[in-house]
Amino acid sequence: MRRWPFIFIALLVTLAFGCVSEPKPVVKDTAHFDARNRLLSAGGVTNVYDALNNRIGQTAGTNTTVYVVNPNAQLPQVLMRIKNGVTNYYVYGGGLLYQVTETAAGTNTLTYHYDYRGSTIALSSDSGLVTDRIEYSAYGLTTYRVGTNDTPFLLYGRFGVHSDANGLLYMQARYYNPYLCRFISADPSGFSGGLNFYAYANGNPISNLDPFGLGALNESSVDLTWFNAPTVGQQQYESILSGFLNVATLGAYNSAYTAINGQDTSGNIVTPREQGIAAVMAGVSLIPVGNIERAGSEAAVELGATLAKAAESGESSALQGARLSEHLMQLEKYGSQGFKELESGSFRYYGDLKAASTPGEMSGARLVREWNPETGAKRTWYETLDHSGTVRSVRPETGGPKVHYIFDANGNYTGTR
Repeated sequence: MRRWPFIFIALLVTLAFGCVSEPKPVVKDTAHFDARNRLLSAGGVTNVYDALNNRIGQTAGTNTTVYVVNPNAQLPQVLMRIKNGVTNYYVYGGGLLYQVTETAAGTNTLTYHYDYRGSTIALSSDSGLVTDRIEYSAYGLTTYRVGTNDTPFLLYGRFGVHSDANGLLYMQARYYNPYLCRFISADPSGFSGGLNFYAYANGNPISNLDPFGLGALNESSVDLTWFNAPTVGQQQYESILSGFLNVATLGAYNSAYTAINGQDTSGNIVTPREQGIAAVMAGVSLIPVGNIERAGSEAAVELGATLAKAAESGESSALQGARLSEHLMQLEKYGSQGFKELESGSFRYYGDLKAASTPGEMSGARLVREWNPETGAKRTWYETLDHSGTVRSVRPETGGPKVHYIFDANGNYTGTR
């Protein structure tokens, strides 16, 4: 089979979107990164970080800035900014709310006003009068600005994105250049964020948000705040799932064909590992997108290991992909508190612990689901735990008479009731 039409299409895609090529921003010639891929200096601006990768200082010409950061929030919060001897305090609620500046002459409070995407469009003073107005292009350039108040929180200001003096935007994970409409360093999550390592908002900033530098989010994510924003692990987990879903949506047929036949649609023989990856793609493509919900960070880590194991196993059919699809569905329905893989190869999913109705020896009860991917067998039961976490009774969900299997504080079986 001739391959030139596919090669021609690939060339067009590469020319149009740059695939994974590195951008050439204006500040690139003077950009320096450290061994942890953190931007040290660019365009006359020098950055300082702590051991947790929070940016805690910056110099730009004669201006010196020190940041006091709260690292314990879902998103790191700048609590104080000390710039050239002037201290600004930042107050948070559902995102950044106020900037308070105390000087010898008095106290000045600025209130942030955002658009639906979380970008600052106005600042107002203590009197309620609007002092600053800002507008942006689709890719984040400031196209209009009136007012002279000094604030670093403009585009995606609600989420703590900094607008720096060199024109770059600091988005925690990496820096974004709005003049080029691309990030200046590769996506730290790799291909899980998409085929283009430097793309902003998946090339669609009208429909998508990209305030963290870890992959595009849809407009429903504007409800994110410091109280419910995803952790970095959760962002990368969602980005991984999005990457699988995008590929599966574009080529579900190709993935299924490769998984079943051991060769791609052009007739090229693939390796067992590539065949296993195709099986994963085919399986995930069967999952309705609406059913993909945010999982806890621990479950995300375990699920990532499961994905890698599935890809490495290289089974010669779509069976592994179908098992992964079932695993994700079981996790969504029963595994709100995570899961673990047993030595037997079965998976056990744990639901929320419901507190005991009356105070006493028992802490509460939870629903547990066990699934064997080899046989497809499933069983469900309720566990009652004491305050030490020891299972004290088990009631199988059989649909018949309720039978409780009782255990003592040491985990020894003592009988039924």
